[in-house]
Amino acid sequence: MRTLEQKRKAASGQCFVDYGFWGGVVEENQDHIEPLAEAGVPGAEITTWYGLFTTGGTPRPIVERLHAELGRALALADVRARLTGLGGEPGALGVREFSEMNRAEYERYGRLIREAGIKID
Repeated sequence: MRTLEQKRKAASGQCFVDYGFWGGVVEENQDHIEPLAEAGVPGAEITTWYGLFTTGGTPRPIVERLHAELGRALALADVRARLTGLGGEPGALGVREFSEMNRAEYERYGRLIREAGIKID
């Protein structure tokens, strides 16, 4: 826990502190922290990903060039080492696959928010 506020909430039972992680691969923690789904929390799998977006209607050659340049950057040893050191798995999806994954994630979290009745205060 990073802040005194979080520690106070945990101590008073106002928040739950777990020692599992949502999912993905964290090599240096695999022996110590298990994914929540494996610890008995079914469906608890959330991964963090980063993507590069453009405005609608961006010409296909520009999208393809951006994708190719991003792929080249992700192939650099120092970039891979930095991302891996942060617990990431460097890689890139194709333009179509990224769009499909993004759409599926949007629908999944939208459903989760609706089913849980989550509202913005």
